[in-house]
Amino acid sequence: MDYVSSSVDATDCEVEGTRTIYGAFHHFPPALARRMPQNVVDTRQPMVVVDTKRPFLYVLLFPFLTTLAVPLSAPLQRNPPYRATCCGWR
Repeated sequence: MDYVSSSVDATDCEVEGTRTIYGAFHHFPPALARRMPQNVVDTRQPMVVVDTKRPFLYVLLFPFLTTLAVPLSAPLQRNPPYRATCCGWR
């Protein structure tokens, strides 16, 4: 993991790696908000935008809980994508 300590123009960024914006995307004017994802597409770099009006704790816990819920709900699916065949389970 690394970071850039100097200012970076998010609409014309040459830095490689995943770009993250937490709780600030709604502050950008529409023109800039459109140019950021376009620069991501042009440079073929990943981008994560987390911007919600929910409490900060919700923003932190939601990805963790979602990740946890997926494997826990897999056995309850009607047509699971895999079958546990070890130990005689069917």
